Amino acid sequence: MAYSVPPQHEPNAVDRMISVVDLLGTPTLARIYTYLARTAEDPTTEEVIDALGIAQTTAYESLNHLTDTGLAEQTTETRPYRYRAIPVDLQVAIDSTEATPYAITPMLIDAIGRSADNENIALYIDRNGIGGLADALIYAIDHTAGRVTTQIMARELDHSVLEAGTILTELRDIVRTWQPEHVENDDAGSEHPL
Repeated sequence: MAYSVPPQHEPNAVDRMISVVDLLGTPTLARIYTYLARTAEDPTTEEVIDALGIAQTTAYESLNHLTDTGLAEQTTETRPYRYRAIPVDLQVAIDSTEATPYAITPMLIDAIGRSADNENIALYIDRNGIGGLADALIYAIDHTAGRVTTQIMARELDHSVLEAGTILTELRDIVRTWQPEHVENDDAGSEHPL
């Protein structure tokens, strides 16, 4: 069930957290949010439809949902409306003993959004959950920067080298998009044949 913020109040931190959880569980919302976050000029609904190849109804409902929940905003007052993503950087720790909380960022949201069209990412989420994808994304950042190998990730996450190599390959473009400073090792994926 989708959560929405009542129109009479601005979303607070808890509202935003619940909205982000909803976003993480809905690849279409994640794709649209990612598109808004990555586009330099605030796109119109039609531009979102054209860029993502989604149905008009889906685009309108999703953009309304994102704005209602405080994850996006309208940047124009007249039609055609333009939209901009509101940055998400949420740290989540289940308890105070966790050494490092999970970071829910646009990069993770992008990876979830791509799972709608990318069978490898979707399968990885099915097998390891969104938390597992967040872990893999941390390894993908280090892998793209040349600080970790596929074999290290496979051993530390108890994956086969093939599974680790596959998800690292799929996440590499996402890392390069969101953190271009990690492109130091342009051949980071060459150690496996995928």
